[in-house]
Amino acid sequence: MRFLLAAVFTLAGAAAAVFAMIRPWQDGRTASEFGLAGLFGDADAGSSGFFTSIAFLLALAIAAGVIGLLTRLRLILAVALVLCFLPTALWALERADGFTIAGAESGLTNAAAACGAFLVAMLMLPRR
Repeated sequence: MRFLLAAVFTLAGAAAAVFAMIRPWQDGRTASEFGLAGLFGDADAGSSGFFTSIAFLLALAIAAGVIGLLTRLRLILAVALVLCFLPTALWALERADGFTIAGAESGLTNAAAACGAFLVAMLMLPRR
């Protein structure tokens, strides 16, 4: 039963991460338009491609989540959580103005939901 719940939460996290990649994050721009350099201080740094964008880390999180579920390893699910949480949290901190993020849209909330689903899946996954 716990494995089934972990599978549901992992797949929900993967779906939320997919939506986070294709939905706008801020001012109509998607995750593939925000470069990784923007997470570390240069907020206006553009992305030169998919492999240097936030969307790439979210895609890696999806792959790690599914692999972690199939192998039943909590460590790999933890990697999926970290790969999803770091760009989401750093992006939000970089653009936060007090307690609000001006212009934040549904992509950010989908990424946060994916983080939560991966966390619950990691906690629910039974030991081998």
